Amino acid sequence: PFWSWRHLTYFFAQDCFFLWCRNPMRVLAGTLLTNVLLRGMGCRIGKRTLFTDPLQAFDWNAVSVGDDCIIDGLLQLHSFEEMSLRVKRAEIGDGSAVNFGAMVMGGTVIEAGTTLLPLSVVLKAMQLRPAIYEGNPAEPLGPALTGPSLASISGADRLARATAAT
Repeated sequence: PFWSWRHLTYFFAQDCFFLWCRNPMRVLAGTLLTNVLLRGMGCRIGKRTLFTDPLQAFDWNAVSVGDDCIIDGLLQLHSFEEMSLRVKRAEIGDGSAVNFGAMVMGGTVIEAGTTLLPLSVVLKAMQLRPAIYEGNPAEPLGPALTGPSLASISGADRLARATAAT
C-alpha cells in the first residue's frame, strides 16, 4: 500500500541521502569520485562512467550503468502504480550516453553504444538497440556511433554525426 513501512523507509533513506550527501555530491559532480559514494549506496556503475548530476541517481538498488557512459539526464526508476511503490532496474550498456534532460524510466534496457539525445524519454520497459534516439517516446534517429573513444564524444558532436549519416 501507498503508506506502507516499505514506502516510508524508502523515502526516509532518500531524504537522509540528500541531507548528508548534497554538498559533497555537488562539489564532486561530473567526476569519477561520485561513483565511489553511489556504489556504496548500491549502484552498479562501470569504469570511467560520469554522472553530471549524481543526486538524481537515488534509486540506488535499481541503477545499473556500464563502462564509459555519460549520464546527464534523469533516471526515474520508481513509480506509483495501483497505490504501491514500484522500483524497477534500468540497464544502461557500455558506451551509452543519456544527454541533458533525457529521461530513463524503470525497467528499460539500453544496449551498448546507444545515445539518447536531449529531452528524449525512454518509457517503462522499453528496450533500445544500439542507435541514436530522440523524442517522446524515444525513437531511432540514426545508426549507433562506434569507435574506441565513443564516451568522449559530446552530445552536440553525436547529433552532428547522426545528422550527417542520414
